[in-house]
Amino acid sequence: MPSISGELLPGSTVSLTLAMPGRPSPKVKARLGDVEPGRRLTWHGKVGADWLFAGTREFLIDAQPDGTVRFTHVEDVRGVLFPLFRAVMGSAIQRHHDALDVALRERAEGRAASTSP
Repeated sequence: MPSISGELLPGSTVSLTLAMPGRPSPKVKARLGDVEPGRRLTWHGKVGADWLFAGTREFLIDAQPDGTVRFTHVEDVRGVLFPLFRAVMGSAIQRHHDALDVALRERAEGRAASTSP
C-alpha cells in the first residue's frame, strides 16, 4: 500500500492508494471501524452503494504464549460488480495482499530488532 492518509480514529475516513501488481493503483476512501493500536484495525470501503461494490478489511494481531504474534489479514468483498473486478484484476488481488503482508512483517520485525537490547 503506497500511501494512506487520515486520522487513525474509529469512524474517520482515510484515503488509500492500493498497489495492484501489473495493474493501475486505485485511490479509494474507507471508513475506519475498530482501531485498537497494536491489536486490531478494520475499515470498510465502497463504490457507490454497498450492494454495488464494497469491501471490509480486518488486520488482527494476537500475542502468542511463546512471545511471538499471529497476524491475520482478512478481506471480505461483495457486490454485483465484484465478479467483474475479480475477472479484470485476476491474480493481482492476491499478489497485492501477499505484498502488503510481507511489507508489514518486514516493518514489524525491523522495529522489533531495532528495539532489542
